Amino acid sequence: MDFTWSDLLKMIPSLIGGGAAGAFINNYFIGKRNKIQPVGKRVTASYVDLPTIMPDYSASITLSKNDGGTDQNYSFKKMAIVQVELRNSGMNDIPVFEIGVDLPEKTMAIGFQHQSPDRYHSVSIENQVTIASPANRLDFKLQPFNRDDFYELTIVTYTDDEDIEAQVILSKKLSVKFVDIFYGVFDDKLAKHLHKKSKGLDIGAP
Repeated sequence: MDFTWSDLLKMIPSLIGGGAAGAFINNYFIGKRNKIQPVGKRVTASYVDLPTIMPDYSASITLSKNDGGTDQNYSFKKMAIVQVELRNSGMNDIPVFEIGVDLPEKTMAIGFQHQSPDRYHSVSIENQVTIASPANRLDFKLQPFNRDDFYELTIVTYTDDEDIEAQVILSKKLSVKFVDIFYGVFDDKLAKHLHKKSKGLDIGAP
């Protein structure tokens, strides 16, 4: 017996009435939730490279910190701001999302700032970095990381590397998969809004 689309259309009212459609939809979403969930990511870097910008001068960037009445000066020829954007693109809420950010060998973090959806969302760093104690392997906790939540990590670094964004390695404990964030019109407005709310960068104290 041949089964046609016309036959299927005739069956839909009875399927809905009998609850079969509801069971099918429920099983579909359960299956989706049980799959490995996607986490959107985007890594960018912007550079301040004075020797390249001003080759005729012996130029460097100097940061000063007053420590107990004594100014401590730190000079760098090249710095970079690395931004890691993360979005829970899956169907599950995550109470705590732990993520590792490994920078290239010659890129050292000296401070970080973050943007989170609201005051009920927080970001903490396991290994606090400062100018006196830099590191290129950072461990963050995002709490919570619910569906559609968006976080932005801004990492202040000094560096001798090029093309940092292509070399950053993201790692995680949970069984999720990283996917590239696609910026449409709505996403672009969201990113600009979060960036506008930023109150500046927090350079870690020695």
